[in-house]
Amino acid sequence: MRKFPKNNLKAVQILCMAFLLGLASPALAQEQEEIVPEEVVIESPAPKYAVIELFTAQSCVFCQDADEILESLSNIQGVMTVACHVDYYPADTDPLARDYCTERQKDYLRSKGVKHIYTPHFVVDGQYFAEAKRLEIEKVIEKVSRDPVIPLNIEVKNAPTYSVVLPDMTSFITPENSARVLLFGVNQPVQATRGNFEMKNAASQYGLLTEWDGTPKDVQFDLANDKDMERLIVLVQGKDLKILAAGEKGLNDSQEDLENPFEDIENAEVKRSEGLPVPENSETIK
Repeated sequence: MRKFPKNNLKAVQILCMAFLLGLASPALAQEQEEIVPEEVVIESPAPKYAVIELFTAQSCVFCQDADEILESLSNIQGVMTVACHVDYYPADTDPLARDYCTERQKDYLRSKGVKHIYTPHFVVDGQYFAEAKRLEIEKVIEKVSRDPVIPLNIEVKNAPTYSVVLPDMTSFITPENSARVLLFGVNQPVQATRGNFEMKNAASQYGLLTEWDGTPKDVQFDLANDKDMERLIVLVQGKDLKILAAGEKGLNDSQEDLENPFEDIENAEVKRSEGLPVPENSETIK
């Protein structure tokens, strides 16, 4: 057997190793290409809503500041706002006062075991109460973003005919645990009768569109012309008062006069005073 000098032997070993690596490298490269995953593109989810309701009144000492907070929150993307003016203050001081706002607030207070009614009162997504402070409300919005409200598509079929497209929500709603689809009409800004400020985002109309079992549904309705109304809000609300889905649509002045679809819910007479105990029963949400 031929012997190589140590130096030559080392050189031969290096050459052999380089040759073997050269043969193996294409296979290794191919193997690496096979195991490297393709780039995963994560699309941004559809925008979700946080629905903020403010129960307010013009005669309430602190409500003007709360109204301004609500207006500032309405400029946040994905946030829907509505001010519901209660009627337990003297009616002549607030032309936007509505009995259904008072009943709706009492439902919320009762659900949390609160014994007395008060204003201003912020409710987010029908579940969370928030202090009348911008930063505190933003914290609640951040909290509910983990369990967001599903956006609804409100279409104009042939104005003034509107359509609310309800998606499949049978995982949340069942025939045994149905939800209500509610329609709000929100007014254009109204000059306050007391003080030099405008009341904005005020609900002037309220009605029940339909009971819903969660199966896909297209609800159509005709909207009567109302020059003071600037947008529609549709809320899907469960029996536990949690808001599951929501949508809104701006209105224009080209609507024709048709039968008004809003149906005010009849409620018992409410005394006009702050600090009224919340009754044990209510017929607003069943």
